[in-house]
Amino acid sequence: MAKAVNILEAKSITKSFKEQVVLKGVSFAIKEGEILGLLGPNAAGKSTLSKIVMGRLKADSGKIIFRGNELNYNKNIISSHFSLVPQEEYFYKDFTVKDNLDFFGLIYNLDETERENKREYLIKWLNLSRFRNKKASEMSGGYRRLLNIACSLCHEPDIIFMDEPTVALDPAARKDIWDKILELKKLGKTVVITTHYIHEAEYLCDEVVLLMEGRVLEQGSPKKLVSKYKKKNLEEVFMKVTSSK
Repeated sequence: MAKAVNILEAKSITKSFKEQVVLKGVSFAIKEGEILGLLGPNAAGKSTLSKIVMGRLKADSGKIIFRGNELNYNKNIISSHFSLVPQEEYFYKDFTVKDNLDFFGLIYNLDETERENKREYLIKWLNLSRFRNKKASEMSGGYRRLLNIACSLCHEPDIIFMDEPTVALDPAARKDIWDKILELKKLGKTVVITTHYIHEAEYLCDEVVLLMEGRVLEQGSPKKLVSKYKKKNLEEVFMKVTSSK
């Protein structure tokens, strides 16, 4: 079996807003077809880092490497190969599920047949069939989160960033999102999630980057980090690492 290679690398990323330093030389790498978790408390720098990788913010210094080449904020590459599922709702609440997916298909320049095929696939895959002709505003929070994911997948991205994908969801809705993230991995997609739920990162991720106050404290698989620190689970590792910094 061929060894998996890094599809994306961040090298020494720094970012400040006025006098506040948000990222302090952050580096990480993710292999193609894996799930990477950016794990840390609020204000750790997770969302800022994701926005920089996605080209929505510019780093003060550092490099983003995609498939071996520096990204240089090439909008065509980003729009073709990357997708962001934001924490906030990124669709039109007065549109139906069908109309939202058709709209995003148009944004990504899909022709009529491609739009229809992708729309019907995503509606079925994300269990949205009974809502296809309902306004997004009429759905529960969990189904609106699934619609958020659907709108971000119209163009078959290689790397999908999910910013706090299950925040404020009930346990059943959270498990539905987890199942879909794992299915994306089975489909060969690379997924990066930002989360402050340690159990979520342990359950989903092949690799985690432990962030705190803009610095990387550790990176590795949950299993390896648990073994390294001789702890029972990732939560105990996180408590150990953060308490020593």
